[in-house]
Amino acid sequence: MRFTLAALSLVLAAPAFAGGYVDPPPQPTVVNVPDSAPTWDGWYVGISGSYGDGTSGVGALPMEGNFYGVFGGYRLDIGNVVLGVEWSYDHGFLELNGSSIRGLESIARSGAQIGYDAGAFLPYASFGMAMARLEEPTPPPGFDSTGLGYYYGLGVDYMVTDAIMIGAEFMQHQFDNDFPVVGQSVEVNTFSLNAAFRF
Repeated sequence: MRFTLAALSLVLAAPAFAGGYVDPPPQPTVVNVPDSAPTWDGWYVGISGSYGDGTSGVGALPMEGNFYGVFGGYRLDIGNVVLGVEWSYDHGFLELNGSSIRGLESIARSGAQIGYDAGAFLPYASFGMAMARLEEPTPPPGFDSTGLGYYYGLGVDYMVTDAIMIGAEFMQHQFDNDFPVVGQSVEVNTFSLNAAFRF
């Protein structure tokens, strides 16, 4: 009888000696780390194409045409606010109707930007100084083909990748009493599409 009970005990205990059932180790917790938000810090250079129109002189002579340009600048991303400086040069032709002067051939700008960091999007306002040049085939004596003024505008940029961004911008330019040959003032509006490389 004792032998039978001992044998039965060994049979029942065998699974325990063989390892038996062991709870599986807890699985590691997977934590999804979100991608870091893009930053607008850094330098950039790019190219642009613009449509422009405006008026010139006492008689509000109309002008219309296209520009192609280059630009570059630097931005500083501080939380939700992005501050920047930018320089640009547009060359093309805005035909001045009703005048012996053919039109506006270039605009150079130097200014500042302030924008809102919306992740991959950056809406911003811009403002600064501008210099325009009129095209005159046979300038009269004492004719100054350049004029100084100011500009302001609104734009938005989109960060396609860390290195590439695209954008659009509307700007209004005002040149007061700097082109006496065409009257009191020159006003130019431009709408541009652009692409830039960030580094």
